[in-house]
Amino acid sequence: MLYTIPKGHHRPDQFILPRFHFGRTKLTKWVKFDSSCLSTTVVDCRENWSKLFGMSYGYHQNNSLRFAFRPHGDQVEVGAYLYEMGKRREAIINRVDVDKWYALDIHLYSDNYVSFDVDGVTKLMKWSGRKPTFGYLLWPYFGGHCPAPVNIQIEMNDPI
Repeated sequence: MLYTIPKGHHRPDQFILPRFHFGRTKLTKWVKFDSSCLSTTVVDCRENWSKLFGMSYGYHQNNSLRFAFRPHGDQVEVGAYLYEMGKRREAIINRVDVDKWYALDIHLYSDNYVSFDVDGVTKLMKWSGRKPTFGYLLWPYFGGHCPAPVNIQIEMNDPI
């Protein structure tokens, strides 16, 4: 599915129905970044992470696991972006090229670790947040405080 975040906005222009889950611990998507994901016009916004996809356990700014991205020269930097009991943590995982498909996988293990895998490069992180319970899936959101500087396009598909 192609997601388009219009210039000046944070969320995609298509309506996305909420998708709830009950204790989900794994989420995989195939992702392709468009060259628009390299755009940033405000220097203060270059370090902001834009959110890609993930899952919450309750409210997403309390307990959630997701991938995030930001421009890095002619590549897209992909990172882990998580909230544990209301505290945010981030970690760089890998840099990828635009216009190529990559497998991205989040897996929360029962021994309190979460792995974030970007096309074979894995970041393992300790997890002390809420145990897998009711939550919802999380979708693209551009920036932190900065809106999209151009129309941002990202394709994401479920694995076959």
